[in-house]
Amino acid sequence: MRNAVTLAAKSLHVSKADLAVIAKAFDDHGIENGWERKGGTHDGTTIGADVLPAYEVCSGVDEQAARLAMKHGQIAWAGGDGRYVYVYDIAKGTTQTKRIDGFLFNCISDIRITSERVFWRETGGFLIPGTTFMSAPLDDLSEAAKLRHPSSTYVAQFSVNDKYFAYSTYDIWGALGSWSGPGKAQVSKTADVLAGLNRFSRVSCSSGAQLAPSLGDGRRVAWLDTSAAATDVVTRRTFAGTCE
Repeated sequence: MRNAVTLAAKSLHVSKADLAVIAKAFDDHGIENGWERKGGTHDGTTIGADVLPAYEVCSGVDEQAARLAMKHGQIAWAGGDGRYVYVYDIAKGTTQTKRIDGFLFNCISDIRITSERVFWRETGGFLIPGTTFMSAPLDDLSEAAKLRHPSSTYVAQFSVNDKYFAYSTYDIWGALGSWSGPGKAQVSKTADVLAGLNRFSRVSCSSGAQLAPSLGDGRRVAWLDTSAAATDVVTRRTFAGTCE
């Protein structure tokens, strides 16, 4: 990307001053010269380096939740102090509302939309901060159901599109504040997740924590990676699959 933009600018015979401005813009976003060819401690491409200290991300990433989503003419959000799911159909001008189960101890901490469904995660638990993933058709929140997998998730994050569902989580010991190894992002086909199948595989084989995965419309994925003892924004064109 940096090379392509620079070559295009040179082909237009821009001034050295303009080339310097272009180079600084990429430098300021952590896109160093030659970044496309660099190797390192992860298997993706760094598009933002040293975003935050690694310890800050590992301890506070769950606070970066999205509680509003809009796609395909629908708006979904968590309201009522995080105890209600709302879905608004822009074309019809109608709003659906559903109160979550276990509302005394749980709240909605993240919400996403695909073309046909709304997904959200509920965070709570009396002593242990567990996470439950839920989904419902956009046109009928009364059919909301808990996803069978992923399971045993604690302080988790997720992203979903029509094709894939990705998540990252701590184990129970990490949720209680112990160091039990870095969490790894996992991905599966959305259809398999809705069918209750446990067919998750690795997003990346990097050595550090892989947090806050974010999917585009296809197999492009980005995440926060702590392999370099700092936090980088990293992306891959495809999923790693297996790390054996």
